[in-house]
Amino acid sequence: MARTPITTIVPAGKVRLALHEWPGDPPTIFLVHAAGMHGRCWDAVVAELPGRRCVAVDIRGHGYSDCPPPPYAWSALGDDLVALLQARRLQQMIGVGHSLGGHLVTQAAAALPEHFQALLLIEPVIFPRHYYGHSLPEEHFTARRRNRWPSPQAMFERFVERIPYASWDRRVLWDYCQHALRRDATTADGQPGYVLACPPAVEASLYATGLAPDADIYDRLGQIQVPVWVMRADSSQAADAQDMRRSPTAPDLAQHFPQGQDEHLPEYTHFLPMENPGLVAQRIKSMIDKLA
Repeated sequence: MARTPITTIVPAGKVRLALHEWPGDPPTIFLVHAAGMHGRCWDAVVAELPGRRCVAVDIRGHGYSDCPPPPYAWSALGDDLVALLQARRLQQMIGVGHSLGGHLVTQAAAALPEHFQALLLIEPVIFPRHYYGHSLPEEHFTARRRNRWPSPQAMFERFVERIPYASWDRRVLWDYCQHALRRDATTADGQPGYVLACPPAVEASLYATGLAPDADIYDRLGQIQVPVWVMRADSSQAADAQDMRRSPTAPDLAQHFPQGQDEHLPEYTHFLPMENPGLVAQRIKSMIDKLA
């Protein structure tokens, strides 16, 4: 059964971030989403964790959080999370991050190791180290994403049979569409109009800065002394350069953590939490059991 969170806006350094909280028993499950997504994409995972305290954040430029103009440095996004955790005094957490969120929760755990009991990194965008220091040769294609929509339902109907969304759990796709849009001006027929809460320029900026030197966090991984579980999906070459299903995670990433564990799941794509939220919830339960 779905659980409805309490959403608050929390000052976090230079920005205000939206925090979605589901009350329950410790440890706190701290959930960080991927680029272009938002914290409510975790609703289906949280539904599989009844009675457990869960907290999901909308990172800068996403969901209901502040959206300053780009560029967006990944180190600054990590600083936002550190400021948020300090402001809310969140402790004894299992940090769970998908894609960009995996990178950011790793930054936060390296900066505040006493706040975390364990990490679950799902397809984290932590590339092989030799990738860093380079830049994309051209503007990322997400800069040309459709920005204006008549309704969340229209967005859902447009995406439901399209790659990569066709493989998603329908609950997750609806949660994504429902909270990915903000009301804007009315359309020509007088109906409410919507725009993406994460503007295309913001999402494209995240890809443009993902290989910058400040995004290389390998020197900090040894500071994370808690158990770290890395879930990796299919890393085969996608036929289409705009197909974002391929895994970006360094195959040897788990080896760089003092207590790292690798799980390779080639039957899934980069959107693993959207494809099987129940599996993610099972891994979280396993980590809770090991910490008991």
